[in-house]
Amino acid sequence: MIRPFSRGRGFGVATAALVLLTAAASASAPIRGHTEVPDLAAAQMRAPLALAFFGERRGLLVRVDGTLLATRNGGGSWWRAGRLAIEHLEALSPTVAYATTKRALLRTDDRGGHWRLVARVAGAISFADALHGWIEGRRALATDDGARTLRPLHTPCRASPGEFVALSRVSVTLGFAACAGDPGAGSQLKRLYVTRDGGRTWQLRAGERQVPAAGYLASLSFADARDGLMTTGRGGLLATRDGGRSWRMLLLTDDATDVVAAQRLGAQELVALLQNGALLRSHDDGAHWLLVYPHTLPAPAQLSFSTTRDGIGAGYTGWTFTEPAILVTHDGGRSWKLREPLPADLSASSLVRASPSLVYLVASSYRRVGSVLLRSSDDGRSWRRLRTPPAARFFAVSFTSASEGVLADDAGRFYTTHDSGASWTLVHTRGEDLRTFAFLTTTRGLALATPPLSTTLYETRDGGRSWHVYTRAPVQRPLAFTTLGANRVWIVDMPICSPAATRRRPNCPGALVRTADGGRTWQRIELNMIPATTLDFPTATVGYAQDSGLGTFRTRDGGHDWVLVR
Repeated sequence: MIRPFSRGRGFGVATAALVLLTAAASASAPIRGHTEVPDLAAAQMRAPLALAFFGERRGLLVRVDGTLLATRNGGGSWWRAGRLAIEHLEALSPTVAYATTKRALLRTDDRGGHWRLVARVAGAISFADALHGWIEGRRALATDDGARTLRPLHTPCRASPGEFVALSRVSVTLGFAACAGDPGAGSQLKRLYVTRDGGRTWQLRAGERQVPAAGYLASLSFADARDGLMTTGRGGLLATRDGGRSWRMLLLTDDATDVVAAQRLGAQELVALLQNGALLRSHDDGAHWLLVYPHTLPAPAQLSFSTTRDGIGAGYTGWTFTEPAILVTHDGGRSWKLREPLPADLSASSLVRASPSLVYLVASSYRRVGSVLLRSSDDGRSWRRLRTPPAARFFAVSFTSASEGVLADDAGRFYTTHDSGASWTLVHTRGEDLRTFAFLTTTRGLALATPPLSTTLYETRDGGRSWHVYTRAPVQRPLAFTTLGANRVWIVDMPICSPAATRRRPNCPGALVRTADGGRTWQRIELNMIPATTLDFPTATVGYAQDSGLGTFRTRDGGHDWVLVR
């Protein structure tokens, strides 16, 4: 979705206020372009819902739309194995599994090839073996004969609408129950109980001070009396080695990265399925995680392409989005691989390319006041931190050559460099916050005023020493722009739209306003939907737009038509 600021090739993004710019007489008549609208509803239906492995290599995955996917190689590849509206799934042996739909408990004896109705009950399930299990639905039930008969299970949790329950049956007699109160602000008080008589009596194992409060209780699974896993929404995956008395975090997640399912496959072997579809595996009890599927890292938020197919981006080393890194693509953004990890304290703001190999990275760090500027002379393989104005907070830089560049901070100060960022000279003292800027030449640049002041477009003709309002571009509410060389500019223009306008599209309609002659003439391309405000054009015709929620878009005609990269 549209973000407050995000930059690619020497440009920035600002969230705009309601100030309109006048259209110039030099603008040609608007033309209509088109942006492919992602089917978000279909994407949500493809999200994972449940997972169970029958061993190290064979597993079954269920999507929200009921599609069953099977694997024979540990999750590296999947094929369709039918459709069944399963909500909960648990494998008990190399062939046997139980599952529940909204109305029924099912069983398979051939790894999901065929299913048979066992009982007309629904809910989360936890079976110790093929005969002994618990079912937590509208009420808790227990069975000791494979669900031919069911009896009420009395849990230690309070019988109130605000109480959440997760059950784990380990054997005929041993089991655990987690109880959680009302959630709020990412936290939820939890308690853990243990039973040694099949659920007839319960003893408190860990109180609210022992069980981590972070996250909302989702599931509980114990392999034996000591080893257990707990998944929490907006929290992560936790493990215990002492029967629940203490817990450690294995995976820290939030929202899109929440753990949908986790399973222990051996003493040190774990698998975890995330909400965003990533399947992870650990061979060392959760100390390290390897990406099994998909065979690409998530697309980075900041892009910079050196050719129409080769680019780098500021993203993360994995699908949990916890470790920053520089990623690389050689297929136009279809897939991304790790190029170089970044320091853990850095949060990237923009990537700015000065040449095919020379790239600048602007980032912030919680370890210091002010922003951080790094330079890479080998297209992101290695980085060196540069000196910047003391305590300056900035979000982008702009380079017109390998040595000539400009930096602007949020106090309206502009600095220039003539030695590739080794030193900076103040050329414009305090003024309006023009952090969204780009230079076409060493003297001429464009900038956007930052809200809440306005989104007025400004121009400089003296290297940033003075600025004046620029009105030649036919824009109404400019949000961002990107440049290529001394003459080409693309401006993202997106007026505020009503909720009705975004009912069938994620972003508002708007326009891409472009010039190929330094602003002497402008062309306005009306779009049914703005693809994103993070733009990067490696050539005059091929460009990329990156939206963290929608994906990567590409144009091959200079911004007239945009399609999703697949």
